[in-house]
Amino acid sequence: KIIEIGGGTGEQSLCYALWGGEVTIMEPNEISCRRAKSIYERCGQEVTVIQDSLFQADLSILANYDVLICEGVLQHTYDPRHGLSLILEAMAFGTVAIISIAESHGWFKRDLQRRLVRSLSDGSEADIRRVSKLYFQKHIDRAVKFGLRSEETVIYDTYVNPQILVTPLSEICRRFLENHIFHLGSYPSLHS
Repeated sequence: KIIEIGGGTGEQSLCYALWGGEVTIMEPNEISCRRAKSIYERCGQEVTVIQDSLFQADLSILANYDVLICEGVLQHTYDPRHGLSLILEAMAFGTVAIISIAESHGWFKRDLQRRLVRSLSDGSEADIRRVSKLYFQKHIDRAVKFGLRSEETVIYDTYVNPQILVTPLSEICRRFLENHIFHLGSYPSLHS
């Protein structure tokens, strides 16, 4: 049983369903929820869609899942640290969590790029896209190739999206330790 928090239109978790997983997507966006249902139906798969926000949903349901996924979502919320805590506190012992969150050191270069693009553009989405492609096409191409996302999505997530809040690594590690979360890997080690 797999739950993806902020699962969007569900393409990422579709592979788990195709491999026999029982997939649930929690997503606040109504349009994304409808599209997820449609995509799964066209692929002959079942999906449970919970149209709700991480901050408003009954998170006691998280204890019912074997795998919890929340990738690239928390930094777009109004309180990434609180969102991370909510997830970690609600998980059951033995749940495998795949969580990626914008961390301040790792986001530093991207933040500089983002500031440059915004300072050189007129602020419109079209001009932000133009300037980002002018200066950072290699980064965009690499993100498309290895992240398996469209150029449009990479540009939006990196340069256009108005809400990106990063979290210091020390804060992420502290929240994992407070919740007695065993980890398979991180750098630096949570136990450093």
